[in-house]
Order: sequence, then structure tokens, then C-alpha cells
Amino acid sequence: MKITIKQITLLILTPLMILGALSCKKDSSNPTTPIDPGAGSQEYITKVIVTFRAPFGLGPYPSCTFSDQDGTGKNVKIDTLKIPKSSVYDLCHIIVLDETKSPVDTVSNAILKEGAYHRFHFTYMPNNGNGSFMNFSLTDKDKNGLPIGLQFKDSVGNQSGTGTFNVNLRHFSNGLVKNDDPKAGEADIFVNFPVQIK
Repeated sequence: MKITIKQITLLILTPLMILGALSCKKDSSNPTTPIDPGAGSQEYITKVIVTFRAPFGLGPYPSCTFSDQDGTGKNVKIDTLKIPKSSVYDLCHIIVLDETKSPVDTVSNAILKEGAYHRFHFTYMPNNGNGSFMNFSLTDKDKNGLPIGLQFKDSVGNQSGTGTFNVNLRHFSNGLVKNDDPKAGEADIFVNFPVQIK
């Protein structure tokens, strides 16, 4: 399984959002042989859902969704994440879907299966230098004990403000060693969600 940047590049207000399509690369000398272990048939990422859960919370839980239901990039919707200040979420998770298939394909299952080739990065960037912040830590690991990021924790600071929550999935292939550099490898998902901390 291989995820590559393909087809969708959008400018949403000022943040740049790039969403990749899930596909496999074949060896040109032998088209039936994937370059990456586990490579499969082409899929598209049409929805990314990020949910912030607390272990003893009653809900509803804060969440944000990227949606491009037909996979064309023409009808993209990006939610604003609205999250309370001074809050802690220990059971956050991200779900990635391909809704062009029937039944809907849960792409995050493939990401988990090929966890040794993938790593999420989450970043919060406050607007206009306000004092708001969000701190993230990844809680799931691949077969080598390195983080994946389908599950994570989030701690929200005690200052109100607005900003941008960036979701960045990196893919490591062709001999690249998985590491914690948010620019290493290739970008599979790179999406900016507007944030309101109140």
C-alpha cells in the first residue's frame, strides 16, 4: 500500500491544503510487483475525521472533518474545530475513508497495517501571536515501536484564541527510514483546520 500526492491541490483562504490519493506504485520492470510491501489497488481519501475524546467525558466530543465525497476536489468542505480551553483529551483518534467505493473503505485500517511506513504529525499554529496553544502526543505504535498517530492525546491551554490545526501524514518508502521529521518522506495528507479555542 502506497499513498502519494495526486490530483487534489486546493487553496482554502490562506492555508494551503493538500490531500493525497491512496494508490500503489508498481515496479516498471515488472508491473505486477509493488515497490512497497502491502501495495494494493488505488483508493482515494475522501474524508478525514479527527475526534477529541476524554476518558470520562459524556460528549459530544469536539471533532473536525475534511470531506471531498466524490474525490474530485470540487466540493471540498473543511470544518472548524471548536474546542474548550483548559481541556485534556486522552483518547483522540483519526479516521480516513474512501467513499468512492461501495461499501465505504476505511483507509485508516490500511495505514495501521502499514504503520511502519506512516507517521502523523499534528501542529497547532495560533493566529496573530495570541497565547492559545494545543500540545499533542502520539499514543499508538508500529511493529518497530515507532509512533503512527491514528491515536493521540491533546492538551489545550488556558488561553482563548483562534488558529490552525494541521494534520500531516508522512509516508516512507524506497529505502527511506521512518523518523519524526515532519518534512521527511512524502506527504500523504496535509490539511489545515481552522480552530476556535474558547
